[in-house]
Amino acid sequence: MRATLLAVPALLTALAFGATSAPVWADPAGSATQVTTEHQMKPKKKKTAQYKAGFNKGFDEGCIDGKFKLPFTPPRSGDSKFSKGFHDGYVSGFESCKP
Repeated sequence: MRATLLAVPALLTALAFGATSAPVWADPAGSATQVTTEHQMKPKKKKTAQYKAGFNKGFDEGCIDGKFKLPFTPPRSGDSKFSKGFHDGYVSGFESCKP
């Protein structure tokens, strides 16, 4: 009896709304509720040779400062790719070479 009581509202809803309330697996091509979205991935930015050179030099200096317990003084990150790489390298080197 309970199954009948639960099935009646579902049957009435299906009759009232027709195909829009049908499950997607019943008719995926004709279902009005099917939504598709496209995700476009952005290409990764390649690091330039200037950035890599700055990063390597900054890493070396940061590592020396970290090993000898000098104060953490990262240089300002400027507009050039070299200076941005130097800043990132210094921070990375200082953190990885602390005793």
